[in-house]
Amino acid sequence: MTTLLAESTGKLTIAMSDRRLDELAFRTAAEIVDSGEPLIVVDAAGCFEPNRMTHSARIGAIDPAGLMKHLHILRANSALEMENVILNLESTFERCGTRHVLIPDLLTCLYDPSISTRDAAHILGRVKARLEELAETGARIVVLCRQASNDLGTRSHFLPSLRASADRVYLRSNT
Repeated sequence: MTTLLAESTGKLTIAMSDRRLDELAFRTAAEIVDSGEPLIVVDAAGCFEPNRMTHSARIGAIDPAGLMKHLHILRANSALEMENVILNLESTFERCGTRHVLIPDLLTCLYDPSISTRDAAHILGRVKARLEELAETGARIVVLCRQASNDLGTRSHFLPSLRASADRVYLRSNT
């Protein structure tokens, strides 16, 4: 199977799924690092928390020890932290020696009701612009998104807006 990242050299790729994103994120990261390449993970959704990774290891989905050798996990606990991490990825590229990026569940922190829809939309706009710039300069970026299944109200345009910025959009289903 060709990895999403291998297919996305210098591209911004969105992979959408109707299943749990933490498992998809682990599998995608494992596919990417199998070649020995380092990977930067911008984790604003907590997908790469130690407990989740341990659980996946127990069910045989990943080898966390092997995976961790090649991962540089940048955690963000809020939409503003996630924005800051993404806006400063260029310096992270230099420090980590890679331009491979995986961002699982980017939109979750923007759906947080404690920030206004207007502020969340502005953050999304700045993040999209930065990801597009980075992809244009050769970064390989994969963003994993959950298919919106609940009513997001005034934020329902976030996913279509993000998809419109992507060079490629894939749908991964449970089957």
